[in-house]
Amino acid sequence: MVGLAVVLSALTAAVVTGSVVALEPPDPAEGSRGPGAQGVQTGVLCDFSKDGIGLGWRPLLDGVMGGRSTGGLEYGEDGSAHFRGVLETEGGGFAAIVAPLAESALRDTEGLTLSMYGDGRTYRLGVSTQEDLAGIMYQVDISAEAGCWTEARVPFAAFAPTYHGQPVEAAPISAEEVRCVATLIADGQQGPYDLELRSLKAVAPLLERLDLRQVADPATSAGVDLFLPLHDTVMGGMSSGSLVPDDGFAEFRGTVSLEHNGGFASIRSRRATIDLGGYDGMLVRALGDGKRYRICLTQQSTGDWPLYWADFTAADEWQEHWIAFDKLVPNVFGRTVEAAPIDPTQIETIGIMIADKQAGPFALRIATISAYRTPR
Repeated sequence: MVGLAVVLSALTAAVVTGSVVALEPPDPAEGSRGPGAQGVQTGVLCDFSKDGIGLGWRPLLDGVMGGRSTGGLEYGEDGSAHFRGVLETEGGGFAAIVAPLAESALRDTEGLTLSMYGDGRTYRLGVSTQEDLAGIMYQVDISAEAGCWTEARVPFAAFAPTYHGQPVEAAPISAEEVRCVATLIADGQQGPYDLELRSLKAVAPLLERLDLRQVADPATSAGVDLFLPLHDTVMGGMSSGSLVPDDGFAEFRGTVSLEHNGGFASIRSRRATIDLGGYDGMLVRALGDGKRYRICLTQQSTGDWPLYWADFTAADEWQEHWIAFDKLVPNVFGRTVEAAPIDPTQIETIGIMIADKQAGPFALRIATISAYRTPR
């Protein structure tokens, strides 16, 4: 996977590579959600919220072979769902939830990501070429760490073929062959289980990104030097801020002042020709302070104005925020204006801004700034 630093080669000679990463489910205000089993939009197959995307999940229990395990998917009110029940090892020993996928729904993807809050037990993620899991099922174990949110990131190449739970010889499964996905437990431990689920996502094979964990090395400051400060001081304000290396990441931090009609601080990449044609939007992986930030882009054909932006709220935990290009709003001096949508082939600068009308210090730790493309 080629880093976005290649796209930004006019800014730096650093070339970043990295593995495909899992992404937090997007906030409804920050990007469109996809059509469930009919395809993939912004990578999300299922968000497990009661009113969100569903894939027609149904339970599949060991009762089909005489077992007595129980389980199913129970939706909560907080945007997640629980795969829970009781595993009975006598006469059976497995419980699963299964969902069908439309034909070729995962074409041009290279893996799945499951966001989960675990109970310390071992679960499995499974896929099959059959809608009902008949025949060979491809599985991989996933450890659900107790008491915290984790993400299982599984390339299709890691799924091992099994038949009735036993390994078999079979050709690897390809993404476009997948017609069914399942989450199951069969760890041989008697008793209750409870796996909270937040999202299931498909990962596109090309997720290009500028990885600040690698290029923002305090010794070289290569990544940090890509960005310049731009604050309300240009109009008489007194806000301050900068992007600095911090503990292997980069942190945009400073102080917002509302004095002298100010109220914003920002960083903006050095001008360059950044062609993101073929991509669908930007994403930012960040750990914040609960404040609202903006991703801001300019394009060569119009210069500094309008500034195209979209807001995201940076919680005090690592999250990745998907922002589609068609959600970027054109602004001039903070006022929305009528203008043509941004042209991704003409991106000139990429930046992060805080302008939430709250005076005081701010801190946004950034791991990646990325461009994503929707699997098609």
